[in-house]
Amino acid sequence: MDYQLLDVIKDKSLLTPVVKLIVYRGEKVIWKDYSSRPWWVKRSLGDILINNEGSILKRLSGIKGIPRLIGRTPDGLLIEYIEGRFLHKFKDGEVPYEIIKRLESVVSEVHACSVVHLDLAQRKNILITEDFHPYLVDFSNALYSRPNALFFSKMFDYLLLIDKGSILKFKNRYFSDKMTEGEKRYLRMFWFIRRFWIFSPKTFRAKDRV
Repeated sequence: MDYQLLDVIKDKSLLTPVVKLIVYRGEKVIWKDYSSRPWWVKRSLGDILINNEGSILKRLSGIKGIPRLIGRTPDGLLIEYIEGRFLHKFKDGEVPYEIIKRLESVVSEVHACSVVHLDLAQRKNILITEDFHPYLVDFSNALYSRPNALFFSKMFDYLLLIDKGSILKFKNRYFSDKMTEGEKRYLRMFWFIRRFWIFSPKTFRAKDRV
């Protein structure tokens, strides 16, 4: 594959892909690549996560707020590059309240496709463009639930709490004065569930208490 490497964004551990910013066919592209990882990582965890994220991005194709899948490589994915800053880079008062409604709209469209992200509580998975439109990134741990499968349907209803609670977490952190009593109760329930969430369990921070 012919490309120009611009930056290595993340090269954290042997169990995660190298995330690179490249120029591919004249376009800036994110390349999530396991090719430099040990074969046992590539053919196990790498294949599982890459296949899952690729299929999820195909399913969500066309939603504004979801980077498009550009293509596959033998050990990775090529994903649309979105110019912006991750939510955790913003200080209090730097984002407008409208960002919450836009986030809710994108998440709602994702859920309408029977997909849950499951890791939106990590602010580094929400990218904000210059005009304050949110993009959700990193769907490697996301889940698609077949609507006609009873078990998955019931589990999906439970998992929706994870995504919805994550948005309320941000609302409470940046716009606590706009939280309703119902939203505060929902957020307390969300934090209780998060204690048992195996992917990235969290404890309370003082600023996140309700």
